[in-house]
Amino acid sequence: GEAGAVRGQMEFPDVQTIDPYNPQTFGYTLVGAVLGAHGVRGEIKVTSQGMSDFAAERISRGWQLFLQMPGRRSPRPRRCVLARPGAKALQRIVKLKGTSSREEAAALRGARVFVRDADIRRADALEAAGAEEGGDTEYFVEDLVGLRVLLP
Repeated sequence: GEAGAVRGQMEFPDVQTIDPYNPQTFGYTLVGAVLGAHGVRGEIKVTSQGMSDFAAERISRGWQLFLQMPGRRSPRPRRCVLARPGAKALQRIVKLKGTSSREEAAALRGARVFVRDADIRRADALEAAGAEEGGDTEYFVEDLVGLRVLLP
């Protein structure tokens, strides 16, 4: 495939750079892992320890999360309908659309939680548009490659 080939509105990376078992090589960012069920209403415990400094922002209501079950190639989309801090640091309690029982939540144990890079960029652009000058901005390394550097 051609580098940066566009189909619809998604951009696909060069086939040579893709590891089919690693979504991070084709447009996803790892933000957490499912520890197991929480309570009886279908909520799950998600940890971001060692994975993301922005989990609280990314694993929140309205975000489209993508869960990759152990041994599976592609992460599957799941809408986050509720998220709150967990009892431990870097932990979130999350309710996903379509998960209503403890058994359904327990079946997600071990899944890795991703968000699409494009969704992060879109959220950052919206935040930057509404932020005052001098606010924090997040960049991906690939966004910076090839830029000209001006020293003071």
